Amino acid sequence: MSKNKIALNKSINELIYKCFSYLDEEDQNKFLRKFKQYTVSSSQSLHTTRELILGAFISSICPKVKYDLKINGKTPDWCILDDNSNIKCLVELTSIHIDKVMEQKINTSLDRKEMIVVWRDEEKNNSKRLYDTVLNKIQLYKHLVINHKSPYFIALFFDFFFPLNYDEIQNILVKDNNGLFELYPELSGVIVFEEKNGSYLFKQFLNEKAVYPFTLSDGIFPIY
Repeated sequence: MSKNKIALNKSINELIYKCFSYLDEEDQNKFLRKFKQYTVSSSQSLHTTRELILGAFISSICPKVKYDLKINGKTPDWCILDDNSNIKCLVELTSIHIDKVMEQKINTSLDRKEMIVVWRDEEKNNSKRLYDTVLNKIQLYKHLVINHKSPYFIALFFDFFFPLNYDEIQNILVKDNNGLFELYPELSGVIVFEEKNGSYLFKQFLNEKAVYPFTLSDGIFPIY
């Protein structure tokens, strides 16, 4: 595929085409059509870029993946397929953001070129937002997972301004008998990724209670 300009930022443009090298032509074209729909700096364009990075990483560890494959009226972000194109695992991405009030304060400071000091919300507020976000994604695909008897992963991308550590993530997934893994065995696991030091770092959390177990992988996807 010829390298037309997709993003104004040269490094992001190069990252997009690097990710394309892991996908088949059909999926590349799906992304090109999506990118054309949004303004370059829009939140939806950023989310689409993260979908692309996630898919490129999964493709680097799984031989066959498909993007936005329509299944019973739903289109999970990524499907991992076997050699016969049967579904082995569904993967759905969600991004975790700070609250709107804090986001506006940060954007105002950026516009004024002021020094930005980032502090954590109260831990329980961050954890609640994370819990609710994961819960919504579970409920959205629960019936599809049951009907197809398919493993299901939720991928979480954490905004730079939303600092949660792995222990806090683990806490909402496995908390006595009330964690999301215990309550929803349809969820096979969660994979978390974030940008750090010129790479995207991927960390998986597996549900030991999963009715359809599956293993992805921890790993690093370099930007350059």
